[in-house]
Formats: sequence, structure tokens, C-alpha cells
Amino acid sequence: MGSFSPSIEVFAREEDLVAVYPASTDYPFRTTLQWSGYLDSGWHRITLTLSLQTDLLDARPELVLSSPAEDVPECLAGGLWVIVRDSDKTVAIAPHPSDAVDATVRVVGDACIVGLSPPFLEKGVIRRCRVAAFVATDKANDHRLAAALAAFDATPPPLTA
Repeated sequence: MGSFSPSIEVFAREEDLVAVYPASTDYPFRTTLQWSGYLDSGWHRITLTLSLQTDLLDARPELVLSSPAEDVPECLAGGLWVIVRDSDKTVAIAPHPSDAVDATVRVVGDACIVGLSPPFLEKGVIRRCRVAAFVATDKANDHRLAAALAAFDATPPPLTA
């Protein structure tokens, strides 16, 4: 599939940033991206909620997100991937545990690639997926990472976007 068309709308909703992209011939999914910031268990968490909708009768969306990776990512329990860990900072990414079954994480060159392939999407149905980046300004231990992921897992499902 292709990439997004230029956005048709970008706006702030309370503390969040929202961008809306129309469906196109290359990518037949109306896509809404919503970025939200949180502080969980001593971590700064940026959550990206992706909302997809199509006019096709049966479609299989595939999304690819890319982030620089300074080290080879290490996978921890719960689908959490650490992409940077040094004395100054720790950065980890993870799909929401409810979306992890439809997600893959791999390294290509110096990038960490998250692929999301939610189940088929029917005409008029909105499918939402969430991915989070966790950032700490120190070398966080795995226990703190697990607590941050548990807080993310406990968030309610996105009903609006």
C-alpha cells in the first residue's frame, strides 16, 4: 500500500494533537493520528492512537512506524522493546498489549520498525490501535519499565479519536 495523503485537518484537542488524513487510491483508509502525553511510574509516555476507517467491503490495513534505534533493540516481557539504554536516558516502545498480537517489531539498519496489521476492516467500521514511546532521563531498570507498561495496559480503550 501507499503512504498517507496530505492531512486535511490538524488540531489540538485539550492536551492532545490530532491529524486527519483522507483515504486515497494508494491508501484507502481515512486515518486519524492522535498524540497524547502522560507521566506514568516515573516515565514520560507518548501514546499514538491510530484510527482507521475505509469504504471498502473488506480491507487489510498495514501500518509501519519507524523510530531511530541507537542500539539493537531488546525485547522484554509484554512486547516492550528497549531501543536506547545508556546512563543518560532510556527509550522504549510498545504496542498496547491488546494490539500486540497484530504487531511486529524489527530492526532495519539504524531504525526500529513497528508494523501494525490489524484484522480485516469492513466498510464503515473504525479500528483503533495504540503504540507508546516511554522515555526516562536515566538508565531505568526492567522493573520500572514493567510498571510503565502495566500502567499503559490499564488505560481504557480509545472510544474517540
